[in-house]
Amino acid sequence: MVERSALRTRRRTIPPASPHRAGHYSGLHPEDQPYQSAMLAVQRPPARSSNPGAVVQQEKEEPEITPAPGLPRDLPEASSLPTLRRSTTPAGDKKEAHGLRAHQRYLPAAAPLKKEVIFRGKPLLQQRYVPTLFTISCLIFLVASGLLAYAFINKKPAPNSQVVTAIPDQLRVDDTFVLAGKGFGINDPLTFTYDQNSNPILDGNGRPLRAHADDIGTFSVQIIVPANWSVGQHTIHAIDSGKDQTVSVSAIITVEQSSLAPPQLQLSTSKLDFGTSVPGVVSKKDFILINAGGRQLTWQASSDQPWLTVSPNTGTFSGRGITQVVVNAGTLAPQAYNGHITFIQGGSSDRPLILTVTMTVKSAPPAALTITPVSLTYSGTTSQNPADQAITVQNTGGRPLDWNSSIVTGDGAPWLSINPSSGHLAAHTSQTMKASVQSQQLAIGSYQGTINFKGGTNPAVTVALSVAAPGNLIASPPSLSFASVGQNPAAQTITLQNSGGGPLDWTVTAATVDGANWLNATPASGHLEINQSGAVAININAAALKPQSYQGTLTFTYGGGLTKQVPVSLSVSIPLTA
Repeated sequence: MVERSALRTRRRTIPPASPHRAGHYSGLHPEDQPYQSAMLAVQRPPARSSNPGAVVQQEKEEPEITPAPGLPRDLPEASSLPTLRRSTTPAGDKKEAHGLRAHQRYLPAAAPLKKEVIFRGKPLLQQRYVPTLFTISCLIFLVASGLLAYAFINKKPAPNSQVVTAIPDQLRVDDTFVLAGKGFGINDPLTFTYDQNSNPILDGNGRPLRAHADDIGTFSVQIIVPANWSVGQHTIHAIDSGKDQTVSVSAIITVEQSSLAPPQLQLSTSKLDFGTSVPGVVSKKDFILINAGGRQLTWQASSDQPWLTVSPNTGTFSGRGITQVVVNAGTLAPQAYNGHITFIQGGSSDRPLILTVTMTVKSAPPAALTITPVSLTYSGTTSQNPADQAITVQNTGGRPLDWNSSIVTGDGAPWLSINPSSGHLAAHTSQTMKASVQSQQLAIGSYQGTINFKGGTNPAVTVALSVAAPGNLIASPPSLSFASVGQNPAAQTITLQNSGGGPLDWTVTAATVDGANWLNATPASGHLEINQSGAVAININAAALKPQSYQGTLTFTYGGGLTKQVPVSLSVSIPLTA
């Protein structure tokens, strides 16, 4: 009885025979479902326990689709046909068992069911991504535009846009030429070398010559041909050491052999035309002087017109020299003008040479900046700076204007300054400023600079500086002695002489040991050129002094702080009575 119950329970776990083909226990036959595959995939039925009272534990839910029960899952493709296992059936149930065996068949090996995951297709660019992509594209465009703008705005000049010229380009030893350039990087540092070995060019102090380009990429320096340069051509290199690139631009000069003939001054041309100008405009042109002979020559120049000047107006050279001819339209009326510059050779009896200068002035613009004077000349020493000079700017137009100034020196050193350096001018008004020169920091020689003004017609002032050896003051006698007997003694004289290589200014102060004002010097200051002498009168006022001996000192100050002292002694006594 127990065995039969177990059999019934077992039969309930086996699916009933199906009239359909083997392997299909649920649903329609594949022929009735043309869209189903040959192996119909169904959900596995829940497992049942043979023990009615047992709690059936559900298997872990599998996400994939599984084949129908009774089908092999992982059989190889070449496996042999399996034989269904037969169960031992009790004798009383043979009929039922026979019916079951009637449906037993050898099933072909089925290929394993491949797990496939099917996703529903989505568009690549959804609507919510469009604004984001548009914003990113705009940012990329802005960054690229900024980089291109920086590249073009900050672009350095191309090497072939830079030009260097040497004026004059034919010289002799100890001659000075001007090396000028344009198209260089703004405010870039510049160095200078010569010939293929790139030897540095030295300044007046024996250091490598250096300069800076100005705010429009131009520069101008003065170079002296040294004695160690051989006769022939030499290549001068101006090297722009900018932050983005280094560029070298060259100019060629020719060093000529000196002649044994006496010096003879010649002009490179006899006429110079400045074309058309307007009131307030200052125009300049370089002018070359030639020594057709040998040795060195000294020259001087003068003008016969107030609007025509030459700077510098004197100089010394061996082969060729350079000066600037300056015309100042200033407040001139619109018309044609004609002037002359006379050049004289020092120590020569030859006739003066005449340079004819022409200019035409047309009507002035509404606002025009006029500068007076248009050239300044200074003479200083290595121990004493020259006195300041005044420059007047005037607005000759009918409208106000703002002006400012910048300074360029030939050697690049900051020896020239101006105060104030900018200002505002109403119509028909003027302003005066102070131009100062520091010669104490310079070596002996000649220097040139330019004060450029911006405003109106952008005039400029040419500055020439000559630095000489310091003057030397000699005072004689070295001491003075006075005697007073009832009255003031007679005045005595101290002779001052400048035995140095440059002019000097001097002042004198008197001091006494007792603090009384009995010692006086007249005059109290003066100026001495080279080898020039002057006299200073020394007076004694002994009226209020007691009979005794007195000591004092005269201190002469010159050359930016140098001093010479002259001791003075005074003896006061009571006059003898009869």
